[in-house]
Amino acid sequence: PNRAFSYCYYLEDVVLPVELEKINGYAFYECYRMKLQSFPDKLTYIGEYAFADNDNIGKDVESLVIPESVTFIGESAFENCRGLETITIPVSIWTMPKRILSGCTNLKTLRVNCPTVAQYNTSSSYYPVDVSTMPNVDLYVPDVIVTSYKLDSYWYNFKSIKGFSTEEIQDWKISNPLVLNRERFAGEPNITVLGNYDRLPYLKINGDNEQVINDLCLDSYLYKYENYAGQILSNCSNVTINGTAKVNLGT
Repeated sequence: PNRAFSYCYYLEDVVLPVELEKINGYAFYECYRMKLQSFPDKLTYIGEYAFADNDNIGKDVESLVIPESVTFIGESAFENCRGLETITIPVSIWTMPKRILSGCTNLKTLRVNCPTVAQYNTSSSYYPVDVSTMPNVDLYVPDVIVTSYKLDSYWYNFKSIKGFSTEEIQDWKISNPLVLNRERFAGEPNITVLGNYDRLPYLKINGDNEQVINDLCLDSYLYKYENYAGQILSNCSNVTINGTAKVNLGT
């Protein structure tokens, strides 16, 4: 339920059940002393203000990693988590929730796994990370889009923008248009391009550099009884799919 443990000021050590899939809004709101070092692998949902106003979450851990199974994070989920220093946002979060890390004054490292430049609310009062904190934070993103982040009017304000090898992640979900010119996904990734009614995401591969893909899926969200599958476009003759290629449409 919402607010399951809100205002439990003296709650300290918490271990979330391994089968837990959903953490509702305000679940641990203002649990000032609560310590949390990891999330269960089956988690899919983190509600708004779920862990807001906490001094110990993520403290003294190498990184607080939100698992790749998570497909939704509500606004202000970690707002005012003053002990949080390093956090990883999973592939499926292509829009950064409003104020997700606002007030996280000790944040030092933010890793965003989304393969396209993460979207955000353009009002400064809703920025995912406060303007005053950004100059102290190193931002890590997939190496194929480092330049795009550096050209963005919000993200370029971070202390540094560094790329990590795309070989670190096997399963990629693309929810916004992505153009690869010379850049390539490393290894043999599984790639899903997700379409939606208000945007038509695509993966476009240009140039002559080889791109090897294991499984390719052009998927769709079902909305208003219509299907909008993602697309793949290519001017490159050197694209290899070693696994399966399929299109998923809703019914």
